[in-house]
Amino acid sequence: MNKFIVLLLMLLSGVFGWFVAKHLPLESTPSLNSNILAIIDGDVITKDEFIEQMTLRGGNRPGQYHDIKQRKFLLDFMINQKLMMNDAEDKGINENDTVQRLYRKATIDKYLDEVLESKVDAVKVSESEIKRHFEENYSVYEKPARKRAAVIFKATNAQTTAEEKATIKQSLLAVKSSVSELDNNTYHFGDLALKHSDDRASKYQGGVIGWFIENPNRAYKWDRSVIKELFSLAENGDVSDVVETDQGLFLVRLVASESVHAKSLAQVSSGIKKQLLKVKQDQVKRDFINSLISNSSVEINENLLAQIEPISPIKRNSDRKPPALPTGAGDQQ
Repeated sequence: MNKFIVLLLMLLSGVFGWFVAKHLPLESTPSLNSNILAIIDGDVITKDEFIEQMTLRGGNRPGQYHDIKQRKFLLDFMINQKLMMNDAEDKGINENDTVQRLYRKATIDKYLDEVLESKVDAVKVSESEIKRHFEENYSVYEKPARKRAAVIFKATNAQTTAEEKATIKQSLLAVKSSVSELDNNTYHFGDLALKHSDDRASKYQGGVIGWFIENPNRAYKWDRSVIKELFSLAENGDVSDVVETDQGLFLVRLVASESVHAKSLAQVSSGIKKQLLKVKQDQVKRDFINSLISNSSVEINENLLAQIEPISPIKRNSDRKPPALPTGAGDQQ
């Protein structure tokens, strides 16, 4: 009885299979038609895909892809891409760690472009915001008063005696009295610097050492007392008394001066707008990331993180970079 049931089931299964094959269509395979341009191992290149590639590859330029050879060349390229991609997937190359990293990066870049950039682009800065920022930070947009100095410098050191310093001072006072003999249009030390100054950088330029602003937070190559003496001089061409510092002895001459210049709102409006826009856009980006974090579950093993050893060796003191040197001989930037 059991054998009979088994035979009956086999017969019914065969009849059912014949019926399905006879009356129900198999899964359709692609065929060339008005939309399918090429078939590669069952994979297709559509007309729309081809037109998209033409557009990306300069199809909007006059004369591009009018020649059938150009279109055939592009189609061959797309077919080759399909063949290589299919073969790469068969070999599992698409699962390679490097490929996956590139894929994730491309995905994130596209995600940010579509999701975040629209929020960033929507950020605006109003004229009233620009004006308010300008009024609240008016002093920032003032160009400070500055003075241009020339010096005659005589170097001293710890071994220089008081008598030697006194002799140097007398020689500088004699130089000061000679300044009146210079041309009336010469406000630096002229040839006197070449003859008497120990500063190689400025002696060939009449002793000119650059522009300075009176700011206690500004670092210069020259001793602070030299800068202070410069700003005590009132008229272009004025010469100081001898200034004694740890570096040596100086005569300071005022070469030129500029008063405070305040910029108008119109002059700085564009820069303020860019500044405020960046601040707002950065905040949008921070808020965006924070919203992702707040809507997700994130757990961090702080103890394990602290136990991970750095890959590079500990930085030795000799690896430290020296502090940056001043930019120029006191030139104002």
